[in-house]
Amino acid sequence: MMKSEDVAQIGIESMLKGKPSLVAGLMNAITIWLNRFSPRSLSTASAYHLMK
Repeated sequence: MMKSEDVAQIGIESMLKGKPSLVAGLMNAITIWLNRFSPRSLSTASAYHLMK
């Protein structure tokens, strides 16, 4: 888990470079990438268990 200060710093740097969006952290980027190929039912079930 990344520290909030690190995520904020990455976000600010990205904003100043003019990037419209950013996924901070390798594991978050991998999760987003894998989510593109998984069925929606699997994605919603995973999100449910993560938020529980």
